[in-house]
Amino acid sequence: KGINFTPGIRIDGFDPKTAYALEPASIQSSRVDATFKTQISPRLFISYPISETSFFTIAYGIYTQVPIFSSLYDNISSVIRRGNTIISNPDLRPERTNQYNVSYSTQLSDDFAFDIAAYYKDIYSLTGLVYVPDNRYPYSLVSNGEYGNVRGTEVSLRRRLNNNFEFTLNYTLQYAQGTSSSVGSNYGIITAGGDPFTDKK
Repeated sequence: KGINFTPGIRIDGFDPKTAYALEPASIQSSRVDATFKTQISPRLFISYPISETSFFTIAYGIYTQVPIFSSLYDNISSVIRRGNTIISNPDLRPERTNQYNVSYSTQLSDDFAFDIAAYYKDIYSLTGLVYVPDNRYPYSLVSNGEYGNVRGTEVSLRRRLNNNFEFTLNYTLQYAQGTSSSVGSNYGIITAGGDPFTDKK
């Protein structure tokens, strides 16, 4: 009794509305249309009252984000004429985060409340670079081959508005790591991979 389940679902769609060359270093390369991307993101929030002044919550959700447009459209309209160029990829998939959150909140008095939360995030399909060893002009292509992980704890002490005064004290301890800190951070040190347009891992 008292447990509250709140399920949800979000559906996203993104159409790049452009074509790109399969072989950017060749003037005879055929062009194909970037595909329409969809993402279904389920969410669940569970709240459980422990007492009249405290409650416990669990949350899970999948969140998605379209890559920045420069990663989709830069350097795709002309044939490359030198090696080691970074080519954008209009067929990138959205970045996806699986997020878990557990929290506890309690009212200490009429004016003060305390919250503590722990969270964990897996971030898939982060944008990075894959090296394409073309015989004429080797280049680096933006791809979805990177991964990130974030975990942390957050503690808050809150005072509600009373006598024209309120405040929130917050401390967060967080660890974040990943295979690439930005799209081009691995430029020059990446290794050759498979076909970046068909790799759907």
